Amino acid sequence: MMPPPAPAGGSGAAHVPLALRLRYHAQRLGVAGWSGIGAAVAACALLLFAEVNTRPVLERERVQAAQAALDEQRQRLRPAAAAAEGPAEFVARLPAPSALPEVIEFLHDQAAKRGLQIERGDYRLSREIGGLAQRHQVTLPIRGEYPRLQAWLRLALAKHPFLAIDDLSVRRAADDASLIESRVQLSIYTRNAP
Repeated sequence: MMPPPAPAGGSGAAHVPLALRLRYHAQRLGVAGWSGIGAAVAACALLLFAEVNTRPVLERERVQAAQAALDEQRQRLRPAAAAAEGPAEFVARLPAPSALPEVIEFLHDQAAKRGLQIERGDYRLSREIGGLAQRHQVTLPIRGEYPRLQAWLRLALAKHPFLAIDDLSVRRAADDASLIESRVQLSIYTRNAP
């Protein structure tokens, strides 16, 4: 087979139809060249098929590993003795009702130290755990920076393990984008008054 004609000298090049050029290059490849192209296409197809089929398996394994780690952390945080104790043993570890003013003062002091402004709060009492314990609900409207609110909540929960967050709503302050207005509802559990 002859190669396509070379462009004629000078400024104008001879036009060789695309079909003739493709046929020329296809014949130059020969059987070995076409076999190589076929093998490369087959390898790409197999690689794509393997990637598509193994991605869900890898994702499922990643989720299962994360779930196992979470379960392990839960078991570590919940001692077997605490899981087996009854209501009376649980209530015995709660503070006396006389500790309530001290806890509320701690919440207000720590908020002020972090630059958080607490508006007038709402305080309610309800009985829980078969009449053995008291649940004091405190609702506090708080204004300040979000990282400071997070730090305040972490400290409160770490210092007072008988404290629980019931509800937390957060929205940006209308007058300052760096501040938030939040409503924090806490439950403080104490032993029942004698």
